[in-house]
Amino acid sequence: MISKSLYLELKSFLKSNNIYIYQMGKVGSSFLERSLENAIHIHNFYPNNRPCSYYDIYLKKLRGRLYWSKYKAVMYIKRYGARKGKNLFIVPIRDPFSRSKSMFFQNLHMYFVASHNYTNLDNKFVVNDRASNKDLLSDLFNSRFEFDYFDRWFREDFEKLFDISILEYKFDTSKGWLEISNNERNIFLYRVDLLEHDSLKNVLSLRYNLDLKSLDLDSNSAVDKWYSSIYKNDLKISDANLDKIMESDYVNMFFNKSELNKFANKLRGGV
Repeated sequence: MISKSLYLELKSFLKSNNIYIYQMGKVGSSFLERSLENAIHIHNFYPNNRPCSYYDIYLKKLRGRLYWSKYKAVMYIKRYGARKGKNLFIVPIRDPFSRSKSMFFQNLHMYFVASHNYTNLDNKFVVNDRASNKDLLSDLFNSRFEFDYFDRWFREDFEKLFDISILEYKFDTSKGWLEISNNERNIFLYRVDLLEHDSLKNVLSLRYNLDLKSLDLDSNSAVDKWYSSIYKNDLKISDANLDKIMESDYVNMFFNKSELNKFANKLRGGV
């Protein structure tokens, strides 16, 4: 048995001519979901690919095999629906440093649970209730955050879904967007810092006849989150994790080294 809400959700995936806001999380796409009527907002089409893997790890432990089998079946139906019909996939891309910080704070509670001495998953990094560590957030960030998720999302979700290699395409930063036709499906990737709201609205209108009725630009903003008071804290990123981002072929497809250095400096509290 499935709930009525899940039934309706799966039914929406099986329709044709859907608009998917398909992205890796914390890319500033919630305003699109609210501005495009009936758009489907989704992070991943494959199990084990959530933006924060600790949800899957603990759900498997707490709910067992039956839950995981049901979850895999649900994801299979969503993939089937996404692959049929003339669907449009809008894929926002945010710089990996800003995205990493936003995703880290969004799931901060999960990283603490994974590291707490009572619920620790491993001995990689342990947080004790009585520990005194002014760099705790940065230590947690470097030890628990998945800095390879940008790569993994493209390689293990995006490319598998469409059966393509994104690295075979060229992203033109002068335009700020890339369009791919894939078996009657249209895939529109854009950089959120290069194609801002009015420009995005014009491009989507001209190319896909979409009318963004209202741009709810403040939706899902960090200032309204429970972690807003500590979000302004600078985070130290280790050289090893910095290299994971800077040397990624997927990241370098969308950003040049000069841009990445600027974004990395901003993460660390620079100008």
